[in-house]
Amino acid sequence: MAKKIVKRVVAPRRGKEPDLEKGAVDKIKQVHLEDAADREYYEYGVAVIEDRAIFGSLDGLKPVLRRVLWATHKLGLHSGAKPDKSAKAVGETLGNYHPHGDKACYDAIVNAVSNVPIPMVYGEGNWGTMTENAAAMRYTNMRLSKYADLIFFDKFYLPTMSYVPNYDGSRQEPLVLPALLPNALLNGNFGIAPGVNTRSPTFTLESVLAVLKEAIANKNVCTPEMCMKLEFSTPHGGKAVRTKANRAEFLNFFKTGKGRVKFVSTHSAPDSNNSIRFDEFAPIANMEGAMLKIEELKGVIATRDDSDKKDKHQTAFVVTFAKNLRGADLTRVIGQVNEALSTTYTFDVKVTDRFVKKDGTAGAKLRPTTVPELINFWLAYRVELEKHACQYWIKERTKDIAYLQLMRLAISKLDVIIAHVKNKNLDDAGLVKAVSRDLKITDEQTNQILARNLRQLRHLEDEKLIEQIKNIEKEKASYEVRLKRPSAYIAKHLDELQAKIK
Repeated sequence: MAKKIVKRVVAPRRGKEPDLEKGAVDKIKQVHLEDAADREYYEYGVAVIEDRAIFGSLDGLKPVLRRVLWATHKLGLHSGAKPDKSAKAVGETLGNYHPHGDKACYDAIVNAVSNVPIPMVYGEGNWGTMTENAAAMRYTNMRLSKYADLIFFDKFYLPTMSYVPNYDGSRQEPLVLPALLPNALLNGNFGIAPGVNTRSPTFTLESVLAVLKEAIANKNVCTPEMCMKLEFSTPHGGKAVRTKANRAEFLNFFKTGKGRVKFVSTHSAPDSNNSIRFDEFAPIANMEGAMLKIEELKGVIATRDDSDKKDKHQTAFVVTFAKNLRGADLTRVIGQVNEALSTTYTFDVKVTDRFVKKDGTAGAKLRPTTVPELINFWLAYRVELEKHACQYWIKERTKDIAYLQLMRLAISKLDVIIAHVKNKNLDDAGLVKAVSRDLKITDEQTNQILARNLRQLRHLEDEKLIEQIKNIEKEKASYEVRLKRPSAYIAKHLDELQAKIK
């Protein structure tokens, strides 16, 4: 079938309307409708991937959540702060970083509180359960979790990150947050954009740290075989079904980034009432539907929500069977209940690599990957992050030492400085030249001295300055050690993070 031909007016410059009566018809060109639609739909899809849908390879965050966390950080709502209204964080995010609707921002916060294995936001109030939605943002309070503060907002690394203009150029936002753990594998998520569907697995903190340390010992190289030690995790405690029979399937998943994994809910043994209690659940999309299906099973006489009413994060259900249901018959019906409370995920690991474009704005490129590749990518990044941060702080501490040495010189030559200051024949420029000459320092150094008033200089004590210099030199030396052996420090830091997160 021949492609349809349509006439298209080339868009005029902004602020001018097309004027077909004044020769604008010369700007009309014929294009194939399908070609134009394909191109523009693709461009839209890329924009969605970049701006909203797929999480980043380094920090494991979608743009909306990255901006929410950054806005919350800028508000001072750290893990040690008193929680504040969620609406406040949403407003800060909307106004300054992500003008795409308050629902998107609040949904990201809700997910970060209750729908990830390791919460990135600490919440107070009703944040929903597997069967209930969270309360409106005006009713809930929030702040950053301890995990988020430790992993994304360490002050040693934040100054060294790349920053890009926000949507209107009025302020800066981080291209990615400094990820001191591979959050993509701890709080992985699914993402959907036009023509793209991705789902990434999540693993327990303990197993990820163990594999990371093994990879560091293997010269920062992780293999699919190492990843077989990773333990899958879910937001509500469901377990992945792993047996000797399906070992090859899991290994193939780690090699290719694609595979199917079944998750099951866990329950207690039948009690005296012939009841079992579920308190760990597979990631089921429709819990109410699953419970209705269970109630219709022959042999099931009742189901009960046994969740803790004081703890909205704790979900539990009790299923009671007929008293005469025993042995193999009971086992069969329990198997049917288990099947209703299980789910199978098709994993297809894709991420976006974020970068700074030539014009200084943020860009992103989608790519398929695997779990070992993500670990290797993060390890290489983490080493470079450590080097970059150490180099930054070595320079800063060198400046601090130079400044304190300058203050020591100023104290020793205070009489000379005072004499020049009292000389009314010297203007500002002459004063700087005179002090620079007598102290044999640069004009810039002289200005640093003169920026402090004489009373402050008089109160400086040389012994205290010497002590400060020694402390800073010791700190600088520790950074130099880390710079020489970044992998050794990172392995040690992983243990420290594990202890702090717990």
